Amino acid sequence: MRSLQSRMSARGFTLVELMVVVAILGVLVSTALVSYRRYALRSKSSEAYNLLGMIRMRQESYRSEFSTYCDVSSADHSGGSGASASSWPSSPPSATAADWYAGLPPEWIELGLRPTGRVYYRYDTVAGNPGVTPAFGGGLGYAAAPSRDAWWAAHAVGNLDGDSLNVTFEAFSMADGIWASADPSE
Repeated sequence: MRSLQSRMSARGFTLVELMVVVAILGVLVSTALVSYRRYALRSKSSEAYNLLGMIRMRQESYRSEFSTYCDVSSADHSGGSGASASSWPSSPPSATAADWYAGLPPEWIELGLRPTGRVYYRYDTVAGNPGVTPAFGGGLGYAAAPSRDAWWAAHAVGNLDGDSLNVTFEAFSMADGIWASADPSE
């Protein structure tokens, strides 16, 4: 009788073993969700890099045609907050994509920036003459560079994770690359 009982208990799982398996699966699923979320945020933040690169290309094309850069956002370059009334799209940055083309201001049409779909970031681009320094900026060295030549600066501001912190990406005519205010994967 004993051998039959020991064979029966050897076939199934104990409650403790089942709980251990469920706990391991929970850890694996939560790790996968965190990795997926990071991947999704990185893929959406690539939009900012791509469109700032397009702005760079469009600004240089504009200058070659008109001998000046296109001041799309009409910000106050003399000081102040630098907040632009013409940041586009006009909706505040959020985790929801906005339509680029609905009500597009004529300055953006003049620049010729045409994203392929909805966007997650708000964009602005300002331009100035030599000797005028942008009123806003981050890590791209605005202070000394504008005295040499006409310039443009562009920003992408987004809030992909819906918290209270916006991430800002910046491009500047006199600096290579794009500067980010925070790690976009966080």
